[in-house]
Amino acid sequence: MSDGQDAAARAYQARRARQRASFWFRRFYPDYISEDQVFDQMLAAQIGAGALIVDAGCGSGEISRPDYTRARAVIGIDRDAELAANTQVTWRAQSDLESIPLAAECADVVVCKYVIEHLASPPAVFREFARVLRPGGCVVAHTPNTRHYVQFAARLIPQQFHFGLVRALCGRASFPKYRRANTPPRLIQAMQAAGLECERMTYFESAPDYFQNVPLLYPLGVAYERWVNASPRRAEWRLNLIGVFRKPAR
Repeated sequence: MSDGQDAAARAYQARRARQRASFWFRRFYPDYISEDQVFDQMLAAQIGAGALIVDAGCGSGEISRPDYTRARAVIGIDRDAELAANTQVTWRAQSDLESIPLAAECADVVVCKYVIEHLASPPAVFREFARVLRPGGCVVAHTPNTRHYVQFAARLIPQQFHFGLVRALCGRASFPKYRRANTPPRLIQAMQAAGLECERMTYFESAPDYFQNVPLLYPLGVAYERWVNASPRRAEWRLNLIGVFRKPAR
């Protein structure tokens, strides 16, 4: 990782540590398990010894750093040159995800974290995922749910202002968002149309970190989290969609 990316990663982690040390977070979430931990657990269950992984939209790796120690190799694919700074991947290919430069049926797992919301054409990308996966392989995906109030509010903000707002509130860079497969039905249907069956879908409501710097609103975020988690019938209104999508075995 370059000095610039390393500094960005440290700044992001420091901001997250401050959030977790805040009065509000300690008051309402003393035993918190994050959405990243849930994703990592689901991913770990799919990585067998010697697996070949494709990290689709891997970026620089400054925020998302899954445990790939059991894998034989990790191929990082990203259209942005920042993937050169990603130290988690074995090989790198700068490419659009609509045309992944890999042979058919070569990968065991495709990892797709915080990427689907940025896809202009999810069906085309999901077909590429299905093409490069071996029969029985899977996509493990994590993306925000546009039914959630945070995502609904974000859609009302023009893109040119959104980048600065995300940097100020979350301490990280942002990229253009299309959100074309970011409700549970749309995501599942698009994956199925590409030949990938939904094996498991977890709906996870995060702590309201967006309100850490707005103390008067934080209790409202907590109230929503408690309400949406109180009934399985409200699961599809939670913020995080974390799923496993399987290519059928022959």
